[in-house]
Amino acid sequence: MMGLQFDGIYKRSFRLFCRDIVSQPMGKIHEEIIDKIEGTKNHVAIQLSRGFFKTYVFSRAYPLWLIYRSEDKPVHIMVQSMNQDQARRILSLIRDELTSNPNFSKYQFKKETDKYIELYLPGTNKDNRRTHKIFSTPLGTRGPHVHHLIADDVMKDEQGRSPANMNILKQEFWNSSAPMVNALGGQIFLVGTPLAVNDLFGDVHEMIIKNNANWEEYYYPACNTEETVSNFPEVYPMEKLMTIKKNLPSWTWQQEYMLIPVGGADAMFPAELLNRAVDCDYTPLTEEEEKHREYFLGCDVAMSSASGSDYSAFVVVSKAPNHPIRLEYIWHEKGVSEGEQIQKIKDIKRMYNIRRGIIERKGLTYAMAGAVTTDSELAGIMEEWNPTNEEKSRVLGNVQILMNKNMLCIPTEVAHSKDLIQELTTFGIINLDGNQRYKSLAGHDDLVIGVALSISAAGGWVFDKKIRSTMLIV
Repeated sequence: MMGLQFDGIYKRSFRLFCRDIVSQPMGKIHEEIIDKIEGTKNHVAIQLSRGFFKTYVFSRAYPLWLIYRSEDKPVHIMVQSMNQDQARRILSLIRDELTSNPNFSKYQFKKETDKYIELYLPGTNKDNRRTHKIFSTPLGTRGPHVHHLIADDVMKDEQGRSPANMNILKQEFWNSSAPMVNALGGQIFLVGTPLAVNDLFGDVHEMIIKNNANWEEYYYPACNTEETVSNFPEVYPMEKLMTIKKNLPSWTWQQEYMLIPVGGADAMFPAELLNRAVDCDYTPLTEEEEKHREYFLGCDVAMSSASGSDYSAFVVVSKAPNHPIRLEYIWHEKGVSEGEQIQKIKDIKRMYNIRRGIIERKGLTYAMAGAVTTDSELAGIMEEWNPTNEEKSRVLGNVQILMNKNMLCIPTEVAHSKDLIQELTTFGIINLDGNQRYKSLAGHDDLVIGVALSISAAGGWVFDKKIRSTMLIV
């Protein structure tokens, strides 16, 4: 049992409390999260990879710390999970610590059930008006007013990912669960892995962006995007993570470990479709076929160099008689000036003798698109493209068609092709307010748009003077 001289330290520091009072194993990732959230009054949303101790640290240890540091003021906590059994399990973890850890011997139970714990505040001579309370309920239960709501994995795969079911899940949380903290000016702690791009974590992100909401969001996948550095090497070194990955379906790895809500109805380019392009058998061209090979350019332009902003992506594809459309070249940079980008388009046009190109026109790039299409060297070759939802459906649908018919080849030896494959993997169709939207489910989509525009510029499948196109892309 810790001496009284250290008591104040543990009341102030959740990290030290975890280490010394409840002996909770942690990694540097947990210490980083704790340093960010310790003492915050904002609501907190934490996406953490499967098996990364999120329940033990944030649903078990955190409520215990809230109680430990508040000896003179009652604290009321609600623990919610996907169902009552899971919520009870979390409550039992808290109860076991209260009953077995001598550091909590000063707390006496007033009442306890498998759904509820009530503790007398130390030194209050069992004052019935001054008690800590911890409740456990399933998602959607209209419970009492509390100071803290711990929502641990309140979304589950068994409820499905269709918009209707997701809307029900979100209504249960925002209409029934979340309001429990409003009366007491309390805090919501949302912890788990994502289910869909428009799930609760998606709602939180949108509220932060649009409303500057009093939320903080943290995102910690199993490892970095390149899959070279583990975020929890103390328990999951990269070798162990890669073993896990090879024994899982790709969509499970992406969702549960990389925190990318892809697969199923959301993914526009699922693995079985994308693999057709990556594993494409592209035979060498004959001399006659080479004479008729043509090159096409698609340009997704970005003007911001800010962290998190899109890159500019210039993508070249070729088409030749009797062969799939083939990825030839990618230029992928951030923070390049308008003048430099225009010059790069000219360089690519000269290098590949581009027959036709398309450049996206939107926002800050509107003027640049106009400058490109009216340039004396590029006029008549480069065309503008307005990224309406209807247009996105058309050009992205073209990519799907080619993949489905084994008429798109993405060689992995082309620079940045693996980045393109990653973006295609995480690109999806989502439903927001009854409307379909085409967007990245995680990260950037500049390469996806770039390749879609280059394919659209190509206009169809292969042809030569004798062979007309087998299929036209609209």
